[in-house]
Amino acid sequence: MSKDEIVQELFNQIHAMNDDYIAIISIVLVLTGIAFSVLMWLQVRLSGVQYKKMKSELLSELIDKYDLKRISPLSIDADNHIKMVITRLAIKYTYTLSEAESSFESEQDDFVAQLCNVADSFERTVFLKDRNTVGRSIWELSTAISEAKDLNEFNKLQLKEVIDKTEKYNR
Repeated sequence: MSKDEIVQELFNQIHAMNDDYIAIISIVLVLTGIAFSVLMWLQVRLSGVQYKKMKSELLSELIDKYDLKRISPLSIDADNHIKMVITRLAIKYTYTLSEAESSFESEQDDFVAQLCNVADSFERTVFLKDRNTVGRSIWELSTAISEAKDLNEFNKLQLKEVIDKTEKYNR
């Protein structure tokens, strides 16, 4: 064997060893990538569970701290109060229109003020059910009163605001 062949053979062996090292390094990198992927997947799963746990702990802490268990009965009372006021206003308005000698002009400020209060309360109150029905009742009553002949301009403007607030329930 000549020197050139020996050198070429040594280069081939070194090249083969380098190929083996590159293959080993590639396998280690692939396994490391798979391990990181599995760990990341587990972390995401655990963080979802931790998120739900933290959320439930925060909710229970807020309920205990601010006594939020009372809100549900309070909102039921608010629902019933607003419905009762609307019914009373509708009955009173119907009665006022049916009376021959009663003038609507003297009571219009009271009607409009009560309707404005109900509309404001309606926007703030958390209704458990019948929100659309109550909104439509407010809209219908406001529209009926605003069409009265002897309604002054200030009351017409206030009723227009109420009608605009509750217009979305007239569908």
